[in-house]
Amino acid sequence: MSNLQRVQPYAVLEIVGPNNSTRSRAQVTKVLRNSSNMQWKNQVYEFRLCDILKRCENDLSNLSLKVDFYHHNGMFRDGSFLGEVVASLANVTNTWSDRWFFLCPKLSDITLQPNHDLGSLRLKIEYKEDHILPSAHYKPLLDLLVDSISNTDPEAVESSVLVLTSTLFNEQLINIAQALVRIFLHLNKVEELLLSLTSVDMVKTSNPNTLFRANSLATKGVDELMKMIGRPYLRRVLKPSLDKIHKENASCEIDPARLRSNDILACNLDNLKRNIDSVYSAIINSGNDCPFTMSNLFSKLQKQAINRFPDTSDIRYTAVSGFIFLRLFAPAILNPKLFQLQSRRPSHDTSRTLTLVSKVIQ
Repeated sequence: MSNLQRVQPYAVLEIVGPNNSTRSRAQVTKVLRNSSNMQWKNQVYEFRLCDILKRCENDLSNLSLKVDFYHHNGMFRDGSFLGEVVASLANVTNTWSDRWFFLCPKLSDITLQPNHDLGSLRLKIEYKEDHILPSAHYKPLLDLLVDSISNTDPEAVESSVLVLTSTLFNEQLINIAQALVRIFLHLNKVEELLLSLTSVDMVKTSNPNTLFRANSLATKGVDELMKMIGRPYLRRVLKPSLDKIHKENASCEIDPARLRSNDILACNLDNLKRNIDSVYSAIINSGNDCPFTMSNLFSKLQKQAINRFPDTSDIRYTAVSGFIFLRLFAPAILNPKLFQLQSRRPSHDTSRTLTLVSKVIQ
């Protein structure tokens, strides 16, 4: 994104039909705060087009991706409109489309032409069309996948079709992990799947301090399981504390370089300690609320780690905390809207508070 200076932009994305008659559910990006590099790195927004295509005669050329840009003004309301891009999907077919677009005024004013002074945006769009066959066609593949986890030897698992597939298609690691977790959840074998994969990671790891720190099929698989079955748990544990933080909107800034003229460091520190204590206590006391599938998996994961690193006294904690805190609670605290814990974007003060709390929790 270029030519947008001194703004904190965010974007609202949706798929629209002819004359905006048909719309998908809108998705909202994170706010880019005080950055000279206007990029939403590694942000992927997915739209499922089955229903909307039916309303548009199954013709992809009738659809467009509309991206509206706003300046975040720090309040719980819509920001100031900056411009929009409307990209037709007519030429996007089973491939990437990577183009620059000029920002325009509101689409409703069709008499206005693109204004180069508004800025420009680079969009990468990919369209995928999947044809799903009857389940009987997939049975040979399913049998191969199940056989891959039947052997308890990590070396055998590492050379299985399960792991080889993720190695060959490493750029699709998240998609592969999502599919495998869904399949094995349906088969009631997700625990065996993930323990087989984590055993491979453990054999490859020589330093216990780096265990499960890299992105692998095992870590992505556990991530996906927590996202699939852990949302209600997150809501019960975090939402009361996050609601209070949003409602109070109190400054917790303790960085002298960031303090405003009316900030009192001691008061901010007290606010931060209170919020950290609230969130941390809620997490520590939530053991009985943790889904059984997750707690049972982590219990066995602890035993795996202790057997692999018997001389490391804290491995029983670090093996699990990397998942629970670093990959579950910390991201949910940092971006509660993404995890459906809040319906609105946080103010500047609240966003900074969540960042600080998340860093401590990690």
